[in-house]
Amino acid sequence: MNHALGSSVLLLTTCLDSAASLYTAVPPSPNPKSKVTKDFRIQLDELVELQRLDDGRAWFDVTTTSVLSSLNARSIRIVASQNHGVVESDDENSLASYINSNPSDIHDAISTWEKTGNSLTDNEPVSFTISSKKWDSFIIPELSATTTRRILTQQLVETFNWTLVRNSESPTYKFHLLLFESSVVLELVALDRPTGTNELPKPGFKRVESFALVKSLDIQPDDVVIDPMCGKGTFLIEAATIWPSAKYCGMDTSMDQLENAKENIEAAKVVVELESADARKLADWNDSSVDKIVCCPPFGRQFEKVSDSLYEDLMKEWSRVLKETGRMAILLDKGNVASMTEAIQNANCQVDQCRTPSFQLGNIRATILLASKRSNTSCEQKETEFGLLWWEKGNQRFGRSLWAAMRSEALPSLVPYSYKRRLIEKT
Repeated sequence: MNHALGSSVLLLTTCLDSAASLYTAVPPSPNPKSKVTKDFRIQLDELVELQRLDDGRAWFDVTTTSVLSSLNARSIRIVASQNHGVVESDDENSLASYINSNPSDIHDAISTWEKTGNSLTDNEPVSFTISSKKWDSFIIPELSATTTRRILTQQLVETFNWTLVRNSESPTYKFHLLLFESSVVLELVALDRPTGTNELPKPGFKRVESFALVKSLDIQPDDVVIDPMCGKGTFLIEAATIWPSAKYCGMDTSMDQLENAKENIEAAKVVVELESADARKLADWNDSSVDKIVCCPPFGRQFEKVSDSLYEDLMKEWSRVLKETGRMAILLDKGNVASMTEAIQNANCQVDQCRTPSFQLGNIRATILLASKRSNTSCEQKETEFGLLWWEKGNQRFGRSLWAAMRSEALPSLVPYSYKRRLIEKT
């Protein structure tokens, strides 16, 4: 069966024995035309009984829960309660009441939640949180998903005697309220990624571009990886998501940026240390103490505001802290490649590779430079290789399509939500 994303032809099956037997999955990409989303659609056709596929959800049933963890989704949810008869005269109170009118459906969903590998710890007080989303297709656009969520939250507290907590407090149950077309649906998160893999609350660089940069470092267990101008921490967060056994530290002179990075790190559920430091004077770092450096130094107008000698100053200091076997991955605009290359060479390092062709990054053409320490036994500069990055070669896909596909394959697998909770609490 071939389903098109965004199609409204296929209707949700309403004759299921219980709402708890219906699952939803969040696609790996919000872009319905992306290669990873198309691959996800093929996977659904092969593994599950697909009911409907929209831009933001796949609705399906399964004969065995063992297939759930193999799906390349951002998360898997159980439909805990649903009503597909919303009319234009309804208000937020009636929407909430639709969901809470049959508590047995929510009890059934929790039973299914346990069958997907979730469990409560002994004597654990039951807590919950609800997020909400109204799609543009909802038939009553003036109604508020937030208000509906608040009313439903109070009703669930009264019905089940659960405690409402913030999402950051690792609730026992994590629900999501969805309003679309003439439907109101409550989802219960069953499986999730152990770390945050979506765009971050304080957006910086896109995570796909960040993946391409940090993958080029070939990060190994126990490597010390730093970003001396980390900004919002995007690069290190991406690296820590996929290679969590390395040690990460981000520095910046801006306290506002460090606060943004801290918020992003907490949202991603990864371990990255932060320091207030000038990238030109890493006083707390010893010589040859760093395995990998990843960074996007200022360029264009940013560069002009700092110093004409900025690149020279940066490379001199980064070369000092970098181990003899270390590597640097630098994201830079195409126009400053020559000046950065000169600074790298003057710091007893060499540019091993310059990624060509360049790629569009906002309004600029950007590239990636891979650099390393120059061998002590060689006085000559190694010739720079121009072309695709070392890990891009030999693939039929190209550019962002390849990056997104490889990132999707590299991300940690889905795990039961309760297992993720315990990982977060340990962290």
